[in-house]
Amino acid sequence: MALNARRWDRFAGARPEVIVFLPSPGQAPPPPADGEALAPGKRVRVVRGPDSGRAGTVSAISERAVVTASGVRARVATVALEAPHANSVSVPFANLEILE
Repeated sequence: MALNARRWDRFAGARPEVIVFLPSPGQAPPPPADGEALAPGKRVRVVRGPDSGRAGTVSAISERAVVTASGVRARVATVALEAPHANSVSVPFANLEILE
């Protein structure tokens, strides 16, 4: 990742920017360095988005990145949420917290 933290200048059009280096399309992303692996059957809590704060169980994990509603490409997990709003939602990995 590269960061250019210059001040925003609306007259000159200068803005701060972040450049994120992505792996090539044929290469899988590296596994997370720390923590427990996300897997079907794990109990999780959604930490961001419209379902924030709700808990559920992972029922499936995407093998490839998908385009989310916000336009971001990310791997997602299908989470079966608990009652009273028992339904399944697709949530990016970054928006999940594994519960013990």
